[in-house]
Amino acid sequence: MANADLFQAFYRNEVLDRDTYAALSNIEKEPKLRSIFSRLSRIESRHASIWGSIIKSMGALPSEPSLKRIKVSLFYIARLLLGPAFMVKLLERNEEVGLAVYYDAFKHIKMSSKERSMLESVIRDEKEHESIFIEAVQAEQKSLQYIESIVFGMNDGLVEVLAAISGIAAFAATNSIVVLGGFIVAVSGVLSMTGGAYLAAKSKKIVGSSKTEETPAREAYYTGISYFIGSLFPIAPFALGMHSYIGIAAAAVLTGIALSVASVVIAVLGGTSIRSRIIEMLGISFGAALLTTIIGTIGKVLI
Repeated sequence: MANADLFQAFYRNEVLDRDTYAALSNIEKEPKLRSIFSRLSRIESRHASIWGSIIKSMGALPSEPSLKRIKVSLFYIARLLLGPAFMVKLLERNEEVGLAVYYDAFKHIKMSSKERSMLESVIRDEKEHESIFIEAVQAEQKSLQYIESIVFGMNDGLVEVLAAISGIAAFAATNSIVVLGGFIVAVSGVLSMTGGAYLAAKSKKIVGSSKTEETPAREAYYTGISYFIGSLFPIAPFALGMHSYIGIAAAAVLTGIALSVASVVIAVLGGTSIRSRIIEMLGISFGAALLTTIIGTIGKVLI
């Protein structure tokens, strides 16, 4: 029975991968990537058939993955919003996880010789998939660098402006002061981040790790713009008329949502744990906001 559940899980994962690659193939404009997605969809379809046939031989019917449309749609949306470079990195991570599951099953689960032979065949294919994505990631390294600049810039804008505006909102008497203060912090942060990103990228260029003349300016531009966009999330509730602690709570919720998305992207790019990254960033952001709120409240009482 344990093996039947295991094969059902294998089947569901392969069906999900098959449909994800098929959906990405339909929207991909870059010919090489479109060809890769189409090919991988066909291979995953074959894998699903393998596990489906084993499940049927056990007298059961293969079960479709739950929330399949939603999961495929998330990959689809990520491709549209973040581009092919991030999608390739995300799929590389997905293949690594799937391959690890297969290796674990191969080492620890008792199977018949036929089942083990089929699993070996699937593992060989999955190792080839992983190699394909590693090569594709290397080809997209420059684009990934810009995505990293965008996400880190937005991340800093979210954290820093939430902390600043929470303290201002706890102290200030009117929303206009809060919004103005938030924009002042945002603009100063944009100038600081843009200058820092430009100098950092220029330093890399000098030592030979950057290949184009335009890299420093572009990295600075992406970092500054994304910082400002991130800063708008904590400012928005006060600009819409919310006051004091209600505004702070709404700003924290909006920032938390945006920060979670940014943390997912950072974790994928860095190959780290998504859950740990989200918990870490939310803890830092909310902790800073709480501290500045306390300082603002004390200042309001004393002054």
